Amino acid sequence: MSRRTVAKYWNRIEFVPKASRKRSNILDFENYLQQRWQEGQQSAKALYEEISDKGFTYSQATVYNMVRKYPKSVLEPLPASVKATYYSSKQLSIWLGMYQNDWEDYMPIEFLRKLLEENPLIKAVREIALEFRQLMKAKQGNQLQDWCNKALDSGVEALKGFVRGVKQDFKAIFQAFTSEWSNGQVEGQVNRLKNIKRQMYGRASFELLRKRVIMMGIPDFHQM
Repeated sequence: MSRRTVAKYWNRIEFVPKASRKRSNILDFENYLQQRWQEGQQSAKALYEEISDKGFTYSQATVYNMVRKYPKSVLEPLPASVKATYYSSKQLSIWLGMYQNDWEDYMPIEFLRKLLEENPLIKAVREIALEFRQLMKAKQGNQLQDWCNKALDSGVEALKGFVRGVKQDFKAIFQAFTSEWSNGQVEGQVNRLKNIKRQMYGRASFELLRKRVIMMGIPDFHQM
């Protein structure tokens, strides 16, 4: 202590007590903490920060010791999130290319109906596609040209491209829509022949290829 300080106190007539800093009373904040706890704030750190701004001078550990005896409220579980279901454009095309009477229970029938109801373009394209399917099934080739005109008038670019392809080979497609005969058997045999040749890496001579085709056509009597 310096001489000046000693002299100052020596020369005083009255004793002046040292002013002490008053510490906050923990109980002064008890009601506030209970209220905030019941309101849902159950973090000791957050509560400590709140009452520190109001004059609380004790440590965060003190607040923790106070609130740990409070009952924990049971929070209601959040509802389970609904998992979104996505369908590929290929799958949707298959379903929409079927008549509604042919839709089965495993299909998202309500979704398909809503899709047709909310999207006029999809509905229009579906109707044109089903009409084409019906003409082919019923062998109504005489209405093929009218269908092409209707598809062009729809304004849908995908349908326009399809119609251009039909017109490039219109005679053959017309025959497919009118004749009872089909080249499906021929195409099947061609694919079978290509598959056999592919198994030999495309290096089979005509004679070897002929023998393999003949041998594959003979039934295996050991398995009969």
